[in-house]
Amino acid sequence: MLKKISILTAFLLLMGTSSLLAQEKSESVFSSWIKSIQQKIDHILPKKTLPLSTGVAGIRGAKEEGAAKLYWKGKQGAEAVTEEELSKFKAGIDLAEKGDRQGSIKTLEEFMKQYPDSALIPDAKKTIDLAKGNGTVEKKVEAVQQKKDQIIEEKKEETKPVKKEVKKTVKKKVKKNIKTAATKTTGN
Repeated sequence: MLKKISILTAFLLLMGTSSLLAQEKSESVFSSWIKSIQQKIDHILPKKTLPLSTGVAGIRGAKEEGAAKLYWKGKQGAEAVTEEELSKFKAGIDLAEKGDRQGSIKTLEEFMKQYPDSALIPDAKKTIDLAKGNGTVEKKVEAVQQKKDQIIEEKKEETKPVKKEVKKTVKKKVKKNIKTAATKTTGN
């Protein structure tokens, strides 16, 4: 019995904490995605075309084949983007941040046509998908949150009789311990 109560109490505590955390997070999926993209944009340094002058020099020695590139699992490599490419992408993200989803979609689709090999294409696609969703993800998250809250309330109702029984048992044990302690102190 006590084991069931402790398990139920732990369950309720976990559910209560998770619901509090979910309530604190009031941002939508789309706006948090836009914020993360803005941070990524801030860290990308555009590849500038610098004027070069070249010269030829001779080096004595054996001709060396091209060095093999190292591969690191999960790393795509440096994201080299041009300034124009980055500014076009940022323009689409800025529109999304301001709430102009249609303008953002149009700008990002133009970006994808103009720079089909860009390292920013996956981010542009995901932003377009989220913008086209018109909050469907947010609605699903909200529906799941409501269902979870409903289950928590049902579990609270189920535990009320158990809580009452636990209180009665605790009161009885406390009274018994008090009586035992009182008889021991008076008996000595």
